[in-house]
Amino acid sequence: MESGGESTIQLDRAFPIVKRRWLPASVVFAAIFTVFYIAAQKDRPVYIAEGEILIEKVSSTPSVTGVGSEVGLLDPLTKENSPLDTEAEIISSVPIVEQTIAALQLKNSEGKLVEYSDVLKNLKLSKVQSSDILTISYQDENPKKAATFVNSLIEVYLEDDILRKRAELTATREFIEAKLPDAEYTLSQAEQELRQFKEENNFFALQEEAAAATQLMTGLQQRITDTQSQIASTNSRYNALQNQLGMNPKQAAQRTVISQSTAIQEARQQLQEAEAQLAVEKTRLTENHPTIIDLQDKVATLRSMLQSRVGDVSGSLKSIGNLEFSQMEQELTQELVSLESERQGLNSQISALAQLQSGYQERLNVLPQLEQEERRLERQLELAQATYSQLQQKLQEVRLAESQSLGNASLVSPALVPDKPISKKSLYQAMGIFLGGLAGVATALLLEVQDRSIKSVGEAKAQLQFALLGVIPQVRKSNRLLGHRRSIPQIIVRDNPRSLISEAYRMLQTKLKFACAEQSVKTIVVTSAIAKEGKSTIAANLAAAISQVGRRVLLVDADLRRPLQHEIWNLGNEMGLGNTISGQVDFHLALQPTMPNLDVLTAGTLAPNPIALLDSQRMVSLMEEFADRYDFIILDAPPLNVAADASILGKMSDGILWVVRPGVADSTSTTVAREIVEQSRQTVLGVVINGAIGENEYSYDRAQRSVYA
Repeated sequence: MESGGESTIQLDRAFPIVKRRWLPASVVFAAIFTVFYIAAQKDRPVYIAEGEILIEKVSSTPSVTGVGSEVGLLDPLTKENSPLDTEAEIISSVPIVEQTIAALQLKNSEGKLVEYSDVLKNLKLSKVQSSDILTISYQDENPKKAATFVNSLIEVYLEDDILRKRAELTATREFIEAKLPDAEYTLSQAEQELRQFKEENNFFALQEEAAAATQLMTGLQQRITDTQSQIASTNSRYNALQNQLGMNPKQAAQRTVISQSTAIQEARQQLQEAEAQLAVEKTRLTENHPTIIDLQDKVATLRSMLQSRVGDVSGSLKSIGNLEFSQMEQELTQELVSLESERQGLNSQISALAQLQSGYQERLNVLPQLEQEERRLERQLELAQATYSQLQQKLQEVRLAESQSLGNASLVSPALVPDKPISKKSLYQAMGIFLGGLAGVATALLLEVQDRSIKSVGEAKAQLQFALLGVIPQVRKSNRLLGHRRSIPQIIVRDNPRSLISEAYRMLQTKLKFACAEQSVKTIVVTSAIAKEGKSTIAANLAAAISQVGRRVLLVDADLRRPLQHEIWNLGNEMGLGNTISGQVDFHLALQPTMPNLDVLTAGTLAPNPIALLDSQRMVSLMEEFADRYDFIILDAPPLNVAADASILGKMSDGILWVVRPGVADSTSTTVAREIVEQSRQTVLGVVINGAIGENEYSYDRAQRSVYA
């Protein structure tokens, strides 16, 4: 037993449990064995016929067709089963078995065809280990009938297997034939879409076109770079000439036109000659001379004519001096006009190259999208081609497999007529012994689990977890210690001092002495969790054992509710502890000597309120008087779970001696009592196991008992 009310059974404790519960276990064993024994007597010998079939993993279609690896493949849908399990279920299915029954015309005693369930009871299918072979066995009282049934069942199954495979292949062929037109149409659509896409986008090889466009783009970029370099050089020369001449290209063009005009040059020459003649005449003649006046008019006329001709050519002329050019100026002016014309040509060339480059770039930008669409259409075409080709190939394979009509199963060994019957009597008896024994043990363990009592010393130690001071063996009812039976607890230490039980009490006294060696212990309260655990017997015999070693002992019956010490010692109970506490009598007068060094103070007259007497100052004073007069005071107190008397007395004493009796105390009451002790902070000196059963429950074995008896 474990604390907390939970019960568990360990394997190493099974034998003692069965030994304790031998009667109900024997009854269950006998009942089950009797049932199997009667069944064995009614059993009649039967004959078992066996046949074997091979379940192939693939069909036997020739491998050249490619069907052998797929058509008829027996793959399980789940990992837990195998193809053999599936085929076994098919063999034992209702249609197969009923066809066999009908073929053999198997009838029962009433002349009707036997039922499927009746046949299934005698039919068994099993796998041959590490193989693909199924064994089919059938038992019957008639050996020939058993063999015939197995062979007929195999024949029906093999025929059904071929029909099933043929039906599967036919369904597959019809499915492929229905899908072929759709696959062909899909292939045609894919080819048409790819061709139409290439025609609409005007290409047939995107990768080659992309490579050529990239190469052209590189050449155009190089030409644009070279032209930009020429423009930079021309602009530099142009700006230098413009700054040197101080005119723009338009003015330079006008000057070039003027310098190259014959009429203007003739008018200019005539004007220069007239001006030279006027200058010569002015040196000889006066201003009012008619010659001077005519020359001045001629110069003015020529100047006006020159300006008119220049205006006709250029549209503007500020002075006659503008018409005078040196040879260098004329050359520079012509070069400036030429550079302007070259600049315009280079700019036009760059514009044309940039426009051409932009066109190619737009094409390159579109090529990835076109290529992606082309790949999609090509994949679609490849998929359609593969689907169509695969359907064509599978159609040929299925047609060939359908024409062969082969199944997955084949006969390995037919069933032979058995010559020896099989009797199940020994099997029934063995099963009866095994199941009866198992049920008996289970019954014992179940009763043990339901029983919450403490049954052994080990359980008591585990339950209380206090020091074990002694184990007192059980006094068997057959024992006669004084030549007659006792109906009340016995003073074994006094009446039979050479017995093993007396030695157990002496060992308890010795262990108690050693356990209390470090502290002075004089007053001990002997109690238990519940009644009937033998605390009064333990208190009386312990007091006797201590007195026998020369210590003065006082045994006080502090159980004012159900006192027992006066009956154990065969004493009167007219005056006792209750009368002493209430002041009716002096405790010296209430003491009763029983043995040398041992006095007993009985409970006396029962009081209506024992707690009020025990929990009084008078009781404290009495305890002090007891301690002054005696070496040991042993108080026999009521159980812890019955009343608070033991807790009150424990506070007045040096410690509690806890008595536990296996078979009487239970885990629940013991747990409650332990909580009471812990809550009241009592000092527990140790535990005494009373009434231990079995040779392994205490220190003396049979050899020792024979020596010291």
